[in-house]
Amino acid sequence: MANLSLLHTLISSNEVTPGISQQEYELRRRSLMDSLPDNSIVVAVGGQIKYMSGHIFYKFRQASDFWYLTGFEEPDSAVILEKNSSSRGYRMTLFSAGKDMAKEQWDGARTSFSDAVTHFKMDDAQPLSALSSLLKRQGNAASHIYMDILSLAGIPSRSEHIENLLDSIGGTKRQPLAPEVAKLRVIKTTIHKESAEMLQTELNKIGFNLRGSQGAGDLSRVLYPHYVGHPIGIDLHESNYHDRNGSLRSGMVITIEPGVYVPPHPSYPKHFHNMGIRIEDEVLVGKEHPVVLSVNAPKEIVDIEGACQGSIGLSPL
Repeated sequence: MANLSLLHTLISSNEVTPGISQQEYELRRRSLMDSLPDNSIVVAVGGQIKYMSGHIFYKFRQASDFWYLTGFEEPDSAVILEKNSSSRGYRMTLFSAGKDMAKEQWDGARTSFSDAVTHFKMDDAQPLSALSSLLKRQGNAASHIYMDILSLAGIPSRSEHIENLLDSIGGTKRQPLAPEVAKLRVIKTTIHKESAEMLQTELNKIGFNLRGSQGAGDLSRVLYPHYVGHPIGIDLHESNYHDRNGSLRSGMVITIEPGVYVPPHPSYPKHFHNMGIRIEDEVLVGKEHPVVLSVNAPKEIVDIEGACQGSIGLSPL
C-alpha cells in the first residue's frame, strides 16, 4: 500500500479508498453489526501474498470480505468488530504488520498503527501477533463469533495455534462470516426459469427437439447448465451465499448471461455440434428502472460478426 501522504493526493480527504467514503465503510460495518445478536464479535481476515517463485510475488489482491468492511489493502491483516451499546454500535480493532523500514524497502510502504486509527477509523490497532490473545479473551465472553476458519488458519505464525484457540473459544459459538456479509452485498432475482423456457422455445424453432420435461432436463443439464446471471461487485462472481430467490435492491449490479452449448451428440442437430455462445449484459438495478451498463457491447449477429472481423473498431481475440 502506498504511504498515506501519497494516498491522500489520489483520493479526497473523506475517502478511504478511491471513490468510497468513510461514511460508506461505516454504513457497511454498522449494517452488519446491527444484523447480529447482542454481544457478537466478527473476525475478518485479510489476504496473503502469493509467490510465483522464490521472492517473486504476484500482484496482491485483498480478501473480499475484509476489504469490504475496512478498505485496508495490506496483506497479513485482520480486524475484530465487537458489538456493543455505544453510539457507533461496535468497537473495531485492526491487526497488521505495522511499520518495518527494512521490509518496506523491498515490499513497499506500510501503514503505522497510529495512521490506521486515524485514516481507517479504527478504535485500536495492534500487531498481528496480538490477535490470538485478544480473540481468546473476547471470544470467551461473546455470545456468537462470526469468522471464516480457513482464512484464520492461513495467517502466518497462527496456523499451529488455531485449533487450540478455536477449541478454547467453544465450537458452539462459531458461525461463518461470509453468509452474513453476503446478505449486505448480494441478493438475486428469480428469472432463471423464464430464461430457460424462452431458450427452449427458440431452440425448438431451429430444429432441436426439447419437448416436455425430458427436453427441459436436457436443457438444464447439458445445453444451458448454468444460472441466468450472478451478482457482480468486489468479486467477478459475488458470494456463493447469495439468495437467488431474494429481491433486488437499488444499487446492485447483476449479470444477465444466458448461454447455449451444444455437444457432438446425435440428439442435437449436427450443424450445431461443438458450438457455444453466451452474451452477457451487466445491469445496474435502479430505483425505477434497470440501467444496462453494457449497452454498447456487441450483441446482435451483425455486430458480433463485425467485432470478430475487426470491422467495428474492436480488435478480435
